Amino acid sequence: MEPIQIGQLILKLIVILAAARFASILANKLKFPAVIGEILVGILLGPSLYNFIIPIKEPVLMFLAEIGIILLLFEVGLKSDINALLKTGRASTFVAIIGIILPFTLVYIYSLAIGISNTGSILMGAILSATGIGITMAVFYEQGKIRSKESEIILGAAVMDDVVGLIILSIIVSLVEQGTIPIVGIAKLILYSLLFFICAIVIGTHLIPPLYKIVAALKISRTFVIGEFILALSLALIAKSIGLATILGAFTAGLILEKTKYHQKIEHRIHPTSQIFVPIFFVMIGANLYIWSIFNQQTLSLIFFLLIIAIIGKVSAGIGAIGAKANKLAIGIGMIPRGGVALILAAFGLSTGLITNSIYSAVVVVIMITAMLVPPILKQLI
Repeated sequence: MEPIQIGQLILKLIVILAAARFASILANKLKFPAVIGEILVGILLGPSLYNFIIPIKEPVLMFLAEIGIILLLFEVGLKSDINALLKTGRASTFVAIIGIILPFTLVYIYSLAIGISNTGSILMGAILSATGIGITMAVFYEQGKIRSKESEIILGAAVMDDVVGLIILSIIVSLVEQGTIPIVGIAKLILYSLLFFICAIVIGTHLIPPLYKIVAALKISRTFVIGEFILALSLALIAKSIGLATILGAFTAGLILEKTKYHQKIEHRIHPTSQIFVPIFFVMIGANLYIWSIFNQQTLSLIFFLLIIAIIGKVSAGIGAIGAKANKLAIGIGMIPRGGVALILAAFGLSTGLITNSIYSAVVVVIMITAMLVPPILKQLI
């Protein structure tokens, strides 16, 4: 790499990180999720306005964004408690099933009707099925309701949503790379996903604690955080090598470490690293969005219908909390936001050509609206 290119890259990194941090602080002050501010920075710096970042000409920045994706899903895994899912049992399961099947089916049919390919329509369905619980959990935390029945049901259902979304992504990756997959191939891929998921957790939960004891005895500085990062990368690589999505591996690595007694320390150690790379991912999400492409009747219509489906599909999911002494409307509203997994799926669709830039832009706008819409409504309900 030429010295002038290195200088330009360093300048871009400085601007991205500084602007993303400022925007996230401002967004939090305005009671919006930090991710909204980071995406807006990407829109500002990208082809939509200043043209400071052009994603297709920034392979290094795109690679750093990929590291951000891995770290993001690793942290999601660390925060995802499988026991919480099991505790809420039937209610979470039914909420998740309705919250996946209804929006997926509606979006899939609608996408086919407007001319999107079959694979692209599957991806669109997966995007609108994934729930972003970070925003919802922040509202419950602020209101002192983090251990409420509604919060537990939403958390359990959202974990299922994200796992299913990642499995669908793995299927789509194989569809893109191999052209077509017969029914047997899809069943095999789902089986591989589940086997990878189960084996990694079972083996990891038995192997990691002894390794921690050995590493602790060595007393070598920074070994833990490096080891955690290597585990996330290793499982991402293994997942990729058997035809699954890399982020499924990173998510699984987080789940493995969540089961150890060290998971809070791990999260504390890895968070400063993710704070550097994850904002780059969300800035690049915004940079890929060409905002002017949404200002036409066709794209505005797409945003409208996707938003309606996004809201109806998840609000209806609250009905699934049958038998639970909980506010079903609050559960449905809490399931509305789409977050990191939905954005990852959208970015994948754009990079592989499954969705056009205008469709991608519409999807990102819908994700942003759902993120901003929920907090004020949910606060009133709980």
